[in-house]
Amino acid sequence: YELIPYDIVLVKHNDIHRLIVDNSTVYERIIVYISPNFINAYQTDSYDLSYCFQKAEEEHSNVLRIPSLERSSLFRSITQLEKSFSTTDMQPDYTARSYSWNS
Repeated sequence: YELIPYDIVLVKHNDIHRLIVDNSTVYERIIVYISPNFINAYQTDSYDLSYCFQKAEEEHSNVLRIPSLERSSLFRSITQLEKSFSTTDMQPDYTARSYSWNS
C-alpha cells in the first residue's frame, strides 16, 4: 500500500503481512495489538469491534485513511499518544488513560 501520514493499516490476528520501506526517508509507525479476546469481550448485538476488519476485507483494502484530520477524535487520540512518548517529566505518568476513538 502507498501510505500517507496517519494512515492506519488493519492487520487481522494471524494474517501475514510484509512491510517495504523506502530507507531514504524517515519512517515512523505506532503498532497497536488488539487481541481477539479483547475484541470478543466487548462485542454485543449492537456493537462489534471486529467490524473494521470485516469492512476492510469486503473493500479489499486494509488501509483506513482519516478523511479529515482536523475533525477526527481518532487523530486527536493518536496525537495525544505520540506526545505521551516524548514526555520529559522526571517521573512519568503511569495513570491509565482512556481514549474515545469516534472519528
